[in-house]
Amino acid sequence: MKPKVYAYAGEPIPDLNDPKYTGFLIHLEKSVLYSLEKRALISPSQRDRCLAGIEELHTKDSNKHQP
Repeated sequence: MKPKVYAYAGEPIPDLNDPKYTGFLIHLEKSVLYSLEKRALISPSQRDRCLAGIEELHTKDSNKHQP
C-alpha cells in the first residue's frame, strides 16, 4: 500500500519568525524542553539552562524589532 500524498490547499502559511508569533514560539520551545525532561532525556538543570537561553534569545530578538 502506497503512502497517501497530502497537499496543503489552505491559507498561506504564516512566517513564524514574525514578532507577533514570539509568544507562541516561546511556549512551543518550553513545551519541547519539558517533554524531554519528562522522558528523562535531559536533566532539570539542563532544562533550566535552556529555558534561560530561550528567554534571553527572544528578549534580544524582541528588542531588535522595537523602534
